[in-house]
Amino acid sequence: MIDLPMISRLPVRSTAPMPGTNPDPRPGPAPPPADSFAPRSAFDPGASGLPVLYQPQAVQVAQPVAFRKGRPAVPRADIRVVRHALSDDPDSRICLLREDATARAASFRVLRHRLAERGDARSIAVTSAYNGEGKTTCAVNLALALAESGRFKVLLVEANLKRPTLASLFDMVPSPCFLEQLAVHSERSDEPWTVAEIEPVNLHVLAVHPDAKQRRLLDGPTFAAAMDRLRGSYDYLVVDGASILTSADVALIEDAVDALVLVARAHDSRARIIRQGLDQVSMANVAGIVLMDT
Repeated sequence: MIDLPMISRLPVRSTAPMPGTNPDPRPGPAPPPADSFAPRSAFDPGASGLPVLYQPQAVQVAQPVAFRKGRPAVPRADIRVVRHALSDDPDSRICLLREDATARAASFRVLRHRLAERGDARSIAVTSAYNGEGKTTCAVNLALALAESGRFKVLLVEANLKRPTLASLFDMVPSPCFLEQLAVHSERSDEPWTVAEIEPVNLHVLAVHPDAKQRRLLDGPTFAAAMDRLRGSYDYLVVDGASILTSADVALIEDAVDALVLVARAHDSRARIIRQGLDQVSMANVAGIVLMDT
């Protein structure tokens, strides 16, 4: 029995691999057993006893969750902005820009409100049990939903070192990339950060270069210190993290943020795989589950 609220069910197209395949040519963890993804034996929040926080036709408001907000105050980071204009035909996964008035885009705005009801964590890492669940799509559109009103300064941070995708998604070359800046800040923490400002949406992004050669674990203390400094300059940090069962980085990311959001594919993700992922993190830090419709 999984006692975890489902934050929202999002009708978002998935780019997940076919069962039993691994489209990433780089060496990496082996895929899960062939039965890990099964279209007719999927994770069902109702059957699992999972309390539903949001569905389109039935809203149940859960009690707020007290996330970790007692972090000591730190100096604001020095931010340098490099402006990047999106193309006229942005990636199809960025639905808040391509389909602004659709139910699909509105679902991410609902997610924004549900997270506010669940304790309003200001640094949120989006993860999943395994690859191909749609967590990058969720992280990007959640960050855009937070930024679109113009009331908040929002930073989207890429922390998936094995499968960095934000640079290609926004069609940009991060210079310098987030990994290079982390290396500098490990020795000189007061150095300025260079972020890309995505125009015209006013979202700031720290992305990893797709050709970055570093594939080892994140430097946990340096990453945590970076998140603390950046938290002083932004209202919200959204971290596009690695998947739990393919990278030990999630444990380091979890220590550096206020809350985790777990993404799963509706009708495809197996409850057993989700449980395995949840066993690797602290349930107290998980805001809830987002189901992505394929």
